Order: sequence, then structure tokens, then C-alpha cells
Amino acid sequence: MITGNFGKYLGIPYLFLDPEYLNKVSFASFFMMGLLTAGFSMAFHITGYISDGHRFSFIGTLPNPFKKFTINNSIIPVVFLITYVYQIIGFQINNEFSSPYGLLKNLGGL
Repeated sequence: MITGNFGKYLGIPYLFLDPEYLNKVSFASFFMMGLLTAGFSMAFHITGYISDGHRFSFIGTLPNPFKKFTINNSIIPVVFLITYVYQIIGFQINNEFSSPYGLLKNLGGL
């Protein structure tokens, strides 16, 4: 969705690449997207731990098993976040003509 391969004709990528809150694209709107992205990442990790944790019986013997499981399964959320930031930078520079300071300020909200 963030790369424009799905829902492009419906404007779905714009919801992610140019979020609005109170009719403005600002730090607050990017902060809310950051909270939602973190929530989905945690939901991914918790769901994976609950549904697949029993297959790895040794993980129960480790200290902090959920932390180790989360670190080992972070490749998908990290790749998504890197792709998301890359797409935001490209969109904001090419379509919104954002200044570098404004872009960094907004990305700080993620």
C-alpha cells in the first residue's frame, strides 16, 4: 500500500505518505502514524509469539523469551519501516515540495 502497488486509484497511499490531522500535515499527524505503526508491529510480534511460540520449546528456557523472540522476528517490521520512511521522503520531496527541515521535523514524529 505504501509503495502504490495496491489501491493507487483509490488514493490509499496518500493516507500513509501524507497523513492529515485537523486538516494539516504536521508532526502530530506523523506522530499518530508512528503510534499506529508501533502498535501493528507489537501486534505482529505478540500474534507470532502466541501462534508459533510452542514450536520452539527451547525458547522457554531462555531469560526474557518474548524479548528474544521479538528480536529474532523483527526483520519484517524493520524492512517495512525502512521502506515506509524511504517512500515518505520521496513523496514529500517530489509532491509536497517539503523543506529538509520540515521533512525531518515530520519524520521525527514517526
